[in-house]
Amino acid sequence: MKKILLVEDDVTLHDLYKEALSPHGIELTAVTTGKEGVSLAITNPPDMAILDIMLPGGINGFDVAREIRLHPKTAGIPILILTNLDSERESALAVKAEYLVKTNTPLEAVVQKIKEMLKIT
Repeated sequence: MKKILLVEDDVTLHDLYKEALSPHGIELTAVTTGKEGVSLAITNPPDMAILDIMLPGGINGFDVAREIRLHPKTAGIPILILTNLDSERESALAVKAEYLVKTNTPLEAVVQKIKEMLKIT
């Protein structure tokens, strides 16, 4: 079973993504702050991280991505920036992350992108 870390402050999305990913053998652990995300990624490295950009607590999704890239245990994991900000594609590329805009991407397309990134057929 693949493990994904979701760092997203909209808790309604936690259950939505859990339900959508579970049939594909993907276990989702969700947290609401960047600080929690960094801590969990380092202590229990996931197979992939999905990050929102705008997060409470002073650490945004790009900060989380940079921290993940700095640690040897997590440096190579796939990262998907999933946000409503349509203007941050270049910033996502700078942290070696894929980028999708939530409002422009149907749930099925998000699931398909995740499966591609995890190499699940």
